[in-house]
Amino acid sequence: MTWALPASDGGSAITAYVVTVLRDGTAVGERRTLPPDAPSTTVTGLSNGTTYTIEVAAQNATGTGTPATASAAPRAATAPGAPTEVSTKPGTTGVTVTWQPPTDDGGADLSSTTVEIRNASDDSLITTATVPMPTKTASLDGLTAGSTYYAIVYAVNSSGVEGSHATTADFTLGTPSPAALFGIGAWKTSNPATDAPMICILWQINGTNQDGISGQIHFQLTAEDGSDPDASSDWAINYDPNSNYLTGTDGQYAWCADAADIPHSTSNTVWTPVSFTGADGNSNTISLDTAAMRDMTIMDPDGNNARPAFTNP
Repeated sequence: MTWALPASDGGSAITAYVVTVLRDGTAVGERRTLPPDAPSTTVTGLSNGTTYTIEVAAQNATGTGTPATASAAPRAATAPGAPTEVSTKPGTTGVTVTWQPPTDDGGADLSSTTVEIRNASDDSLITTATVPMPTKTASLDGLTAGSTYYAIVYAVNSSGVEGSHATTADFTLGTPSPAALFGIGAWKTSNPATDAPMICILWQINGTNQDGISGQIHFQLTAEDGSDPDASSDWAINYDPNSNYLTGTDGQYAWCADAADIPHSTSNTVWTPVSFTGADGNSNTISLDTAAMRDMTIMDPDGNNARPAFTNP
């Protein structure tokens, strides 16, 4: 309940408000004394459907004024409305569901939202998640790639009343695609801090877990066409997503070093990647040899098609 300031303070500043709840003329509970800057209060512990009279009187240094009265009958909270703008974003083993809360809270503050994922073929419940307000998204895992599901979303208010359901269209989880090396090349540039010559190895991995691959690239001195690798000249790059993945790209990685820190190539030879390995931690692996990489290229930052073999005199 709320009230406005009285038209007159009786010549002395208001010091408090006294709120009395009556049922059939009898006071219910203790009188409430509120500070002068509190123009509202919430009365609890009343019976739904019973009419009460509420009296509010202002107090000042000389006493308590004539109360203002109003009558009201509390009602039980009803079911909230259904969430709106519900959408799903399926992955390969889970789905992210987003929504907007209902505008009708059923007469009590919304407290949480529940998301159910059900099998589209038999309506069986697969998994569920409940998130507190004002959260408007939930990610649920443990689903099966290639299977079809739908989501049910509903709000619950502070009285524990479950709201109307919003049901999504069916969605099908994707099938994971294995990681694969799509391109690799060497880019000659300069160190931005020292202007010293620098070599960068760039590569791109495609597949479901393209941004989570760790592995190793082995280089050996070969003839200019990549043949006759010299095993004694072997050197390797170890890479992982934290150190080498280029955030914001479509599966691209990079490794860079000053040219002076890379073994020199000899006359008529080039450094060629002779093996490329990678793994995503989920039993998906990549393994390529020289022949598989020989014709690969990748677009470097200068807009050129970089090839995997390079000289470092």
